[in-house]
Amino acid sequence: MKLHLGCGNIKLEGYINVDIRKTPATDMVHDCARELPFKDEEVDEIYAVQLIEHFSAKKPYIDTYLEIFKGKVPF
Repeated sequence: MKLHLGCGNIKLEGYINVDIRKTPATDMVHDCARELPFKDEEVDEIYAVQLIEHFSAKKPYIDTYLEIFKGKVPF
């Protein structure tokens, strides 16, 4: 499975397009500061452009950042 996190209004074919708000491009509404609702190693690829700069030093964002970069998902 491939995820497009923080998709905004850009829908990528072949990806689950995820954003905090519903747009015409969004397949799944989810706050990326929260734990991603997928099992370990279920996601093969994450595409996230203009997302990381919205993260702050708050714990939920750090947890998401670490989940993405823990070596189980190519980024």
